[in-house]
Amino acid sequence: MDYDSDGVIRAEWPTSGHWEVTPMLWATMHWTLFTAPGWSILGCATAQCALKGGGNFASLVSPTGDDATIIVETFTHAASRCIRNDPSDWVVAPTQNVTFALSSAAAAVVDHLEVWRSCSSWRYPADDDGYMQRLSDLPVTNSTATLVAERNCCYTLTTLRG
Repeated sequence: MDYDSDGVIRAEWPTSGHWEVTPMLWATMHWTLFTAPGWSILGCATAQCALKGGGNFASLVSPTGDDATIIVETFTHAASRCIRNDPSDWVVAPTQNVTFALSSAAAAVVDHLEVWRSCSSWRYPADDDGYMQRLSDLPVTNSTATLVAERNCCYTLTTLRG
């Protein structure tokens, strides 16, 4: 099996000093830049926090409850095949509206969420991929925020700034 780009950094020629960042590093950054040790993952009402149009999400909250981060992943089977235990194929809509309801306490102090996006077809290397792109803030209205999510992307919605 070909393991090319399965790690976070590719360094096949160590004596040359050449190394390359892979899509896995960018996906990992969505989970690590906007959380910290001690944050809690919130439970979901749907099985595996599934999105109606395909994909999934996770919601995390800081120990004090002052900050929150939501990670949304919309990767297709072809873009996220597992090298060890490959599940059956699944379908992801080209775009989908994903609405999140914030608690009334959070909505009282949050009027927008920062949005970061990384899109990858996981062809390596791919010039058309885009990583850790800062998008426009997502407004919070009536305690909800709606994201238009594209297929084969990872999004981070967060109360953390910068």
